[in-house]
Amino acid sequence: MNLVRDILSAYKSPRKAIRKQLDAGVREEQSLFYVMLFGLLNFVSQLPNLAKQAEMTKHTLASLSAAQFVSSVFMMPLMLYVIAAVAHVFMRAFNSKATYGEARRVLFWAALVTVPFTLVLGIVAAFASTKVTLAFSALTLLVFCWQWASGLAESEFPPAKGPT
Repeated sequence: MNLVRDILSAYKSPRKAIRKQLDAGVREEQSLFYVMLFGLLNFVSQLPNLAKQAEMTKHTLASLSAAQFVSSVFMMPLMLYVIAAVAHVFMRAFNSKATYGEARRVLFWAALVTVPFTLVLGIVAAFASTKVTLAFSALTLLVFCWQWASGLAESEFPPAKGPT
């Protein structure tokens, strides 16, 4: 799949990967697909931990899953839209070159690229100790920040084109 190949290439060279995304043209329906796919995969990553919580508490897995589904698939994308807008407004103070659509794509792409770590984190959270979970959470956050910062640098402050 082309999307999987692009995600894997983002680990090798995040700026090239986001540049490829931006050069192909930023279409809002594709950005929405990225953020919704991230939300859905984030929901899936939470299922092992939800099953563990349901076993340990009086709540049912269905009720915990329903709440997590709404949170991951509907609320998180809305929150990411707001974060992208705030980050873009902040970058505009430094004479950035990106559009709002590009700022959204960069954040959504960074979130989607982090999904493999998120999926593993869901399993780690369900079966590993708290220290291991915290360490892997920090690693996942670090990967996300690396991807987002690389994308922001490429989209908001692209390198100057030399004479051809």
